[in-house]
Amino acid sequence: MEDWKMVDAIRENQESGIETLKRQYDSMIKYVMAPILSDSRDIEECLADVYIKLWQNIDQFDPRKGSLKNWISVIARNTAITIARKNARKEMELKDTYPSKDTPEDNALKESEISELRRAINSLRETDRQLVYRRYFYMQGIPQIAAELGMTERAVEGRLYRIRRKLKNFLGGEGVERGR
Repeated sequence: MEDWKMVDAIRENQESGIETLKRQYDSMIKYVMAPILSDSRDIEECLADVYIKLWQNIDQFDPRKGSLKNWISVIARNTAITIARKNARKEMELKDTYPSKDTPEDNALKESEISELRRAINSLRETDRQLVYRRYFYMQGIPQIAAELGMTERAVEGRLYRIRRKLKNFLGGEGVERGR
């Protein structure tokens, strides 16, 4: 079924539209979520949320602004990031319920290191900063980054290696290689 027919079917609340959408785009949606969510239950929850959002917001889709595929992938990525953040908050809340073994000095040192890392990342060129965010904050895989930025995987790997070295030098040679 063509995209515009599928969109019309969904707008008319026909179940065939969403079923066709699932058949055509399910694997792409999972591909977008995979680098962000690792737990299969989170992926299933995210998949259900994506289809609900698509169903509820189909009137917001405008083919003049982009393809249906791109619109769906943005919704999938944003939904996955929301779930990942929610899970991270839950982990932080859980950690906060147990007494920390860190001393106030340890906490101050961690805050200082985080601040220094932010400064180091902000000192990078925009394209390098984008690579860092995609790889280490959005947890995207090398193949996905390469495909979306029009680069080869080898070029992405090489650039990330040089960025890590640059950050390591900026930070005084400690701790950056661990995040690989």
